[in-house]
Amino acid sequence: TLNIQGSATVYELTDSTSMLFQADVKEIGGGYSLEKTTLDSVDVLNFRKRDRKNRGFKIDDMETNETRLTLNSKPVWDITVEMGAGETDFNLENFKVRNLRFKGGAASFQARIGTKLPLAIVSVETGVASVEIEVPAASGCRIVVDSGLSSKDFNGFAKQADGTYKTSNYDSAANKVNISLKGGLSSFEVRKY
Repeated sequence: TLNIQGSATVYELTDSTSMLFQADVKEIGGGYSLEKTTLDSVDVLNFRKRDRKNRGFKIDDMETNETRLTLNSKPVWDITVEMGAGETDFNLENFKVRNLRFKGGAASFQARIGTKLPLAIVSVETGVASVEIEVPAASGCRIVVDSGLSSKDFNGFAKQADGTYKTSNYDSAANKVNISLKGGLSSFEVRKY
C-alpha cells in the first residue's frame, strides 16, 4: 500500500525500481517523510510532504516542485494520492495496481492503467480538476459518474439504463477496469489506448 499526501507538486510515476519504492524530490520550501509499517503480509508506505512553518502556498511552486516516483513491479499495489493543488501523471502499465484512489482539489490527474491484474479499481474524487484516465483497448471498462457541473468525454463507451457507461466488451473481457468518478466542477475523460 502506498499513500501519497502533498500539494503544489508535480508527481510523476513511470519507471520501476529493484527497491520497493524510491522518490527523487526537487522541492522548494519543504521535504517529505517516508514511513513504512507492516501489517500481516502488507507493507504500508506513507509518503507525506512536510511544509516549512510560516510559509504560504504559492501557485508558482508547482513549476519548480517535482517528485519522480518509482515502484517495484512485483508486488500488488494499492495506491492513494491526496492533494490540494497539483499534478499527477502516472503510467501504471507495468505495475500490478489493484486499487488507485485520487482525492484532490484544484488538481490535474492523469493515469494509464495496465493489464497485469484481472481487475483494477480506480476511484477519483475531486473539486475543480482535470481528470484523464487511459485504459487498454482489450480491457472491459465500466464508469460510474457522480458529478454536478462536470464535463464528460467517454468516447467508445455506451451509456447504460442505470446511468453508468460501459465498453462493449465489458462482460467478455479477461481484464476489467472499474472507474468511479465524483467531482464538482471537473473535466473527466476516459479513453482507450
